[in-house]
Parts: sequence; structure tokens; C-alpha cells
Amino acid sequence: MSEVEVAYSTGIFDGEGCVNIYIQRHTSKHKSASGIEKTYVSFRGIVQLAITNINRKLLERVKKRLGFSYLYPREQYFDLREVNPKKALKIIRLMKPYSETKDILELAEKACIFILNLKHPHGKWNYEDLDFFERTFMEPFKKIRGSRPRGGRPIKYYWRDYIEINGN
Repeated sequence: MSEVEVAYSTGIFDGEGCVNIYIQRHTSKHKSASGIEKTYVSFRGIVQLAITNINRKLLERVKKRLGFSYLYPREQYFDLREVNPKKALKIIRLMKPYSETKDILELAEKACIFILNLKHPHGKWNYEDLDFFERTFMEPFKKIRGSRPRGGRPIKYYWRDYIEINGN
């Protein structure tokens, strides 16, 4: 892959893409030997890279050049997404020299490194890790990106409130 192809794909990301840094709630259900079903809730930090566009072929080229994992077809557009911290880190490092949003990519890079250095990055995070992630990555990210209305599904409860009520 040439430097020009990476720079071009980075330009597509700068214009059409975004970085999201957030705490995700994960719910799982387990049935005990006695048949009692219990629901477990855990939280973990996520760095997501995403590009939305109506041109599938364009996103397939960007996916191949930068190493994104998923291309999702929607009703009227396509979503290219990466949430795996190891792959996201690789993509960020490819794009950073050519990006106009270096400040956001540098913060996302540090967040990926933090996630990858945890003992169980995909498992249940403790309160201290969640608090550090929020203060160190999410709050500065909101300041850089600016305030805007939240999209998507409404938040059922804030992670701190859930842990306070239910324990860690």
C-alpha cells in the first residue's frame, strides 16, 4: 500500500469519519445448575473509529487500505467501524501523519494503549479503571470535539450510578 493511498484514505476519514471514546455497558445472562437465571452487567471503555458513506466501493477500499474490520450495510448508507483496540491503534498510527485531527487521534491512541495494558481489557473493568478512563480520555475528548447532542439510544443509567446501587 502506497503512502498516497494511506493519505487519501485518511482524508476520507477526516471528512466522513469520526472517533468515539465512551464507556459501554455489557449485559450477559447465566443459568445456574439449579436453573436460576442471573443477569450480570459490566462496563468497559471503548475507542471506536467509524466512517459513514453511501458509496460502498469507496468504503471497501478504505477498509482494505487502513485495516478496518467491519462494513455494515444500512438502509441508505454503509458504516465502516473498528472497536478492537489493537486494530484501532494500528489504524490510528497509520492515519496520524496525514490527519488534520491529530489531537483527537493522539487521545484515541493513548486510550487504546490504556485498554490494551489492562489485565482483562475485554472483561469487567473495576471502578478505578472506569474512573481513570472517563477522566483521562472521555472528558478531554468532549472538550476537543465540542459539545453536541447525543445520538443513538438513550442511556438507561450512568455507570457510576449503577455501580453505586449494585456494587462493583
